[in-house]
Amino acid sequence: MKIPKVLYLRSFPYTVTQVDWIDPASVDAGKNPLKTQVYYGTCNSETQEITIRKDLSPERKAVILIHEMIHALTDDFARPITERQIHDLSHRLYDAITRNKLEF
Repeated sequence: MKIPKVLYLRSFPYTVTQVDWIDPASVDAGKNPLKTQVYYGTCNSETQEITIRKDLSPERKAVILIHEMIHALTDDFARPITERQIHDLSHRLYDAITRNKLEF
């Protein structure tokens, strides 16, 4: 899967950038109070930016991109879904897309 440089999510253009490292201190303190968690991707819905680590395998990048897209698509929900739900959903979607050889 080729990672696009721009994705349109909820009618907004999100810039997608691949980086060497994601600094845990740069992630929202509410999501990472100890600033120690390792991040493979991030989504900032305010700035419409998605970041993915470029050292990951193509399959892992695809799962992370799906994960961050779910964040972008659900950040405005009245009852937000949990990180665990997003994690599970991203893996299930990736599995469904690849097993069924879906192409869009």
